[in-house]
Amino acid sequence: MQAKALGLVEKGTKGRLAIRFRDEKSLQEFATSNQLVYDNSQQRWKVTGIPLQAGIQGLHQLLASLGWEVLEIIYQGEDSAVSTSKNRGKDAPVHFRYLDQPRAVRFKAINLAARKEAESTAKASRTPKQEVNERAKAQQAFLKRLEATAKVSSPAKTTGKRQQEGHTGETPEPKR
Repeated sequence: MQAKALGLVEKGTKGRLAIRFRDEKSLQEFATSNQLVYDNSQQRWKVTGIPLQAGIQGLHQLLASLGWEVLEIIYQGEDSAVSTSKNRGKDAPVHFRYLDQPRAVRFKAINLAARKEAESTAKASRTPKQEVNERAKAQQAFLKRLEATAKVSSPAKTTGKRQQEGHTGETPEPKR
């Protein structure tokens, strides 16, 4: 069976080429038919906010302290790095001070495995819709009870417009 490739693309400016596929199944079929190694279990994450001076070891220590099981740091540049990991550690924005300036470290899922992990974690943290509806109904019932007990009426409804004091819309008198 022949895999269906969408096309050939150039990655970066150094002439590296890549084949694009419509889905992961086609990619897997192509890899097995051409005796290529394809491992989609590694999550690839981009970390921004890490200064280059931290070095690979400093970046690795930071990620390990946040619970990431780093397999490899692929790239580290001026303000970002790309790494592979077995799991997703704590990826809430982390803040630290560098050269007396506050910096935020942020994480972004790059490949499919990382995006799936991020999506499953986000779904698990969301409040179920049924709870939200129940909460909204409870709030509406509370507001109705308040209206019934307090008999709140606004002054604009009972007295009409409020009278303006002084001359409005006119140029003020000069200071003396």
